[in-house]
Amino acid sequence: MIKQQNSAKRKLSTLEMIFIMLFSVYYLLPSISSGVVHFSMPLILGLVYIFYILFRDNRLGIKFLIYIAIIALLSLTYLSLTDATALENVTEPVMLKRFVSKFYQYFCMYLPMVFFSRVTTKASSKQKKFMLLLFAAIFIYVIIQTLQILAIDPNAIRHWEQFDEMADENIGNYYFVYSIPIVIVTLAVCMPKLKTIFKIVDIIAIVFLLYFIVKSQYTLALLISIIGIMLRLFLSIKQTIFKMVFIVTAFVFAFFVPNILLLAATHIESTQMATRFMEMYEFFTSGSLGGYNLSGRITLYGKTILAFLESPIWGNRKLDFDGHATCLTVLADTGIIGGVPFYYLLIATNKYIKEKLGEKAKAFFVIFFCLLLMGFTNPIHSSLPLAFTTWFIAPLTIEMFYKKAKK
Repeated sequence: MIKQQNSAKRKLSTLEMIFIMLFSVYYLLPSISSGVVHFSMPLILGLVYIFYILFRDNRLGIKFLIYIAIIALLSLTYLSLTDATALENVTEPVMLKRFVSKFYQYFCMYLPMVFFSRVTTKASSKQKKFMLLLFAAIFIYVIIQTLQILAIDPNAIRHWEQFDEMADENIGNYYFVYSIPIVIVTLAVCMPKLKTIFKIVDIIAIVFLLYFIVKSQYTLALLISIIGIMLRLFLSIKQTIFKMVFIVTAFVFAFFVPNILLLAATHIESTQMATRFMEMYEFFTSGSLGGYNLSGRITLYGKTILAFLESPIWGNRKLDFDGHATCLTVLADTGIIGGVPFYYLLIATNKYIKEKLGEKAKAFFVIFFCLLLMGFTNPIHSSLPLAFTTWFIAPLTIEMFYKKAKK
């Protein structure tokens, strides 16, 4: 009874609500996050917000200050251990700009965790639902904008040379698309706990988002979504015998994967997706890595791992290639010295989110797993929508709608 009364008294101040919602728009709306607002503005406002929390809640504020210190250390490590030849000839303002830029990237990756902490602790249920509705509205708006341009040019959002131009029109770019798998998996996580009518809406939303990824032609985003859904299904099985049946079925299904890939490659409208599926088909059937994308990715991943092994302590001071995978390149660039704080932030944030979720923490495992998959296959350190979705939208949705199964 007392707990219900305390919950009823929760209410985030109007000013803080507006502040968080403005940041939500910054993170999720391409026209804002891709350059309309200079990165110094959200960085300064975010730091001011951390000190505001320190003033309101000393213990919580100190925890976030520790995060800032680690992010500063990570940024200094990056500055010291990369681009060595260039650093000899640059002026201090340029070095400072490089530091601030890297600090901004990692600071923005984890600021959504701060929002989640405040909202889940202080906001009322109505305020939380209002925020989730706002997030849904932004996603729907950007998806509709993107589908309209894709109907004209199916390859539109894969043209990096038009990145800023597309973003100005709020067309979802690479960064936006890679937040969609987290949304899909979050919906899959919460679906079994919803009422029937909401389950139907949930399924429709998942199918629509998968369709959007297909139209966007990002194959790995589609595969990560499917893997996340399958992992969610497996974890939802309680009896060991049914888990074994699921595993056996998955192995049997694996034998038909090449046929499914060939079928998809020959029938899908997207040329890019058809090419990717055909590359994977050839890999599974003949071990061929001749496809440009698959071959290029595996070559880059291999070179990145070798670069780390060549200098595992402080990394390679200047690499002549981009490893195309954040969780790997941080090790190749800065070695264990930079990798330790990087991975610590990931693990510590996951742990903190799970602590805030309490008895619902197990539901967040699939979200974090999918984030790691993206980090090991794609550059995600600058993906604002992905960070916001992972550390704020997903746990807030779980906290609101995921009901712990009755014993």
